[in-house]
Amino acid sequence: MHVSSIVCLDDLVREDTWPASEFVLDLVRLPIFHASGLRVGKTPHRPDGHGLKPGFCLTQFRALCQTDGQMPTWHALHHTVPAAAADYLLRHLPDDALVLGHEMAPWLIQLLDNADLAWIDLRVSPLRFGSDLIMGLRTNRAEIHAAVAPLALGTTELVAEASQMAARTRLRRRGEAQLRLPADPVVYVGQPECEPSLVDTDGRIVRASDHADTLYRLARTGPMLYLADPRAGDFARIEREMLERVTGHRVQLCEMDAYELLACDDEITLVGLSSAVLQEAQWFARKAYALHGSFAVPSFEPMPTPDGYLQIASHVLLGEALWSAALLQPPRGALISAPPRANLLRELRNDWAGYAEATLRGSTLVREAFVQAGGLRQADALRRTENELAHTRDELRQLRTELDQLRRVLDETARIAANAAALARPAPPPRAKHGATARNAAA
Repeated sequence: MHVSSIVCLDDLVREDTWPASEFVLDLVRLPIFHASGLRVGKTPHRPDGHGLKPGFCLTQFRALCQTDGQMPTWHALHHTVPAAAADYLLRHLPDDALVLGHEMAPWLIQLLDNADLAWIDLRVSPLRFGSDLIMGLRTNRAEIHAAVAPLALGTTELVAEASQMAARTRLRRRGEAQLRLPADPVVYVGQPECEPSLVDTDGRIVRASDHADTLYRLARTGPMLYLADPRAGDFARIEREMLERVTGHRVQLCEMDAYELLACDDEITLVGLSSAVLQEAQWFARKAYALHGSFAVPSFEPMPTPDGYLQIASHVLLGEALWSAALLQPPRGALISAPPRANLLRELRNDWAGYAEATLRGSTLVREAFVQAGGLRQADALRRTENELAHTRDELRQLRTELDQLRRVLDETARIAANAAALARPAPPPRAKHGATARNAAA
């Protein structure tokens, strides 16, 4: 396979995802150039430098996606775009180009496969329990997959990472007042409202109610709990109420975090639609049911598998060796490499979801950093201020009580004074009767 250029594509029907795609391209731009001499351009969300043939316009592409003059929702186009839009994009793809994408939509993958164009899709792996984020890599070219597979993570490395996360979590829980789970619970794992993994082939967003029968049967095996995704916002409440209607039972909120559940000693069953936690569960020997498939399924095979993503460590992603292999290029001298470092990609991406909660709680390092930053002094000053305020409130309450008592005394004194004044006034002379007065006058 000869690659003469690299074209960067993401989901062209969405406007909210291109910053994340540009970030991934920024990470790999330098190692790709050193490995092959090829320049990685921008996505077509920028008017120039995208690598497509001259004349391509994103506005025109989206106009061809419209129905009756209206742009459909992104999820309505997630699996299929109109033929006119697909043909327009295809006409502007250079020959012998490799398409490099980030979270490529099914419609784009299908379009490239039908045209027999090579592509590589990158997306963050659902396995987030390791010392750093992992990047998933998938391609439609067997030779690229076979060349990259020796550089990918294996199962033994991930088992070790899962074991370390479990040990860390159990140590913390044993030193705290442990939250107790009911016997044999079924934990429903929530997720944000409109993730791409929730989009059905007809463009509809799948909901828990679409699997009501399965959830009802699972709820009969044990009490159901709801593990909310911190990114879900108010949708978590809506989904939990939906589960209560589906199962006919109260669904309590699970107070443990995801890794506390995965590492706990209790027998639990996890269920959900397509949350990444359901894929992580097997690495902690947990039963889990994904009712609507999975996102970026990890692959450890030497040859491509349907929907399978090789697991690439962050320092390998940023090194020249990976892209020399992926582009089938011989090494050009000493290879540029990035040393392995914990949380490298997490820091670059600022993506700590799940991991921060599991590792920072109860951390002595975090507490010491808080102390060194003057946090304890500020906390002590705040407590003193709160105590002084509470004391002032007590004094105000006491003063208010004394004023009320004084007011009652004054009211009583005024009443007594009024009665005394009434008694001190002279009595008026008695009036003579009218009949007696008349007889006295006649006499």
